[in-house]
Amino acid sequence: METLSLSGIVPQRIDRIEEGSNIAEGQAVLLSATDLTDFDPAVLSSAGSIGLMVNGGDDFGALPQDLEQFSLINIHFNAFTDGRGFTLARRIRRDAGFKGELRASGPLMPDQTQYLARTGFDSLVLEDTCRKADFQTSLTRFALFYQSAQDGSVPVTKLRHPVSDVRKVS
Repeated sequence: METLSLSGIVPQRIDRIEEGSNIAEGQAVLLSATDLTDFDPAVLSSAGSIGLMVNGGDDFGALPQDLEQFSLINIHFNAFTDGRGFTLARRIRRDAGFKGELRASGPLMPDQTQYLARTGFDSLVLEDTCRKADFQTSLTRFALFYQSAQDGSVPVTKLRHPVSDVRKVS
């Protein structure tokens, strides 16, 4: 597997750790919310950085309160037809103000790459690395959009009809 950058950042190298595993001092680890509560806080404090693994269908309200403690949040899509991960990503960026790396994983398709970037994802775990070029091409397929999004691009309607400088004449 390979991690593809969607936003120009260099994706972090992070190891998926499960309960019962040892965490080396300074190691960057990726834990589920359940694993996070099972590990001894003293062991976690020795980790270099901690990433959180969530499912796209997880409830936003059930996520840990302080998401800024994580250097990375990985949202796993269980199926390419399940769009709840896009909504979760947007809420993590907009409502929680998360500034760290937001990563997508799961059985995604190249056609979804631009949606990932527009909803706030920084990187994508490629399960099928032979399609890397398809994912990269999809990122630049469209330059203009009708909808506003987390990526800050200006919608076409605002480009077409900019707010005019109307002054009231007395």
